[in-house]
Amino acid sequence: MDTYQVEKTFNLGNDVNDQQLGCLWQGNDLITISLRGDIIFLDEANPAKPRKVLYGHNRNITALAFDSASGKVFTGDFGGWLVEWNASNGDSAAWTGAAHATQITQAAVNGDGKLVTISVDDTVKISSIPHREWAAGVPLGSQPLSVAARRDSTIVGTIDSIVVLGGNNILNKVATKYQVAAVAISPNGAEVVAGGSDNTIHVFSFDGGKLTETHSLTGHNGAITSLAYSHDGSLLAASDTNREVKVWKGKESVVPAGSWVFHNSRVEAVAWSQDNQHIASVGNDSQAIVWDSKDFNKKIIVKNAHQGVIKAVAWVDAQTFITAGQDMAMKSWTVKY
Repeated sequence: MDTYQVEKTFNLGNDVNDQQLGCLWQGNDLITISLRGDIIFLDEANPAKPRKVLYGHNRNITALAFDSASGKVFTGDFGGWLVEWNASNGDSAAWTGAAHATQITQAAVNGDGKLVTISVDDTVKISSIPHREWAAGVPLGSQPLSVAARRDSTIVGTIDSIVVLGGNNILNKVATKYQVAAVAISPNGAEVVAGGSDNTIHVFSFDGGKLTETHSLTGHNGAITSLAYSHDGSLLAASDTNREVKVWKGKESVVPAGSWVFHNSRVEAVAWSQDNQHIASVGNDSQAIVWDSKDFNKKIIVKNAHQGVIKAVAWVDAQTFITAGQDMAMKSWTVKY
C-alpha cells in the first residue's frame, strides 16, 4: 500500500547551478538534469553520491587545450565553466575550487602537468591537472587575449602588453602599441612570437624571462588571430582576420601569397599535427580546413563542422583533431590523407 512518505533524498549540491530541472526513469536508472546541464545518474543504494555524472557546456565554448601526457582534453566556456574530457572514450569530469569569474578566453598545457587559463576576469590561473583543482588567479592588470606556456614559463598577450610569468610570479611586462591576440613559444623555449591588431608578427628572443624583439614578419592583410609552431620548431603557422593562413620559415613565408584563403571569414585558430606537415584551421565560417605544408594545393575542407563560430582546434594525434565552438559542442575528427 502507498504510504505517501519520503523514501530517499538525494542531495545534489547547494550552488544555484545544482538546481534540478527534470528527472526520469530509464530502465533501472534514475536520471536528472541540472541547470548547468549536468546529466546525473543517481544511485538508489547510495543517495549521497551519484553513480555517474556526464558534464558538458550550456554556453559557448571559447577555449580548448589537449594534454598529450594524460590524454585529457579541456574545454572552457563563456561562463567560466571548465570540463575535462578523456580523449579516448569521451568520459568527462569537473574541477573543484574557485573557477574563473567569467569567460575563459584561452587555455594551454605547459607540458609539466599544469593547465594555464586566461579569462575576462583579468587573471591567469596555472592549475594542477592531476589534482583537478583550480589554482588562485594571478592578476594581470589588463585584459588578457592570448596565452602560451612551456614548462615554468607562461606568456600572456593582453590588450596593451606582453606579460611573462615564471610560475605564479610576473617576471616581465612589455608594453605594446597593438592588442596581442596571439602568442606562441618555440619548442626549444628560445623564441616567442606575438601578433595582433597591427597585422604584424613580432619575433622576440626569450632568455631568463627577458623578451628582446629581434625582427618582425609582415605580409598579413588582417589582424593576427593565432600563432603555432610546428612540433619540431622549423615552421610557424599564422592566421588572420582577412581569412588567410600563412606558414613562415624564418623570415620568409613559404606559402605563396593568397594561396590559403579558403575560409569565408575570420580565421580563429590554427594548430599543427604531430607529423609537422599538416595544419588545421577553424573560423567564423563554421569550417575546419586541413592544409598540407608540403603540397600547397592539397587541402581537406569540412563545411558546417559546427553550427556557428568555431573558436579553437587541437590535434590529438597525427590523424585526429578536435574542434570546439559557439554551438557548445566539442567534436573529434579523423583525417584520411
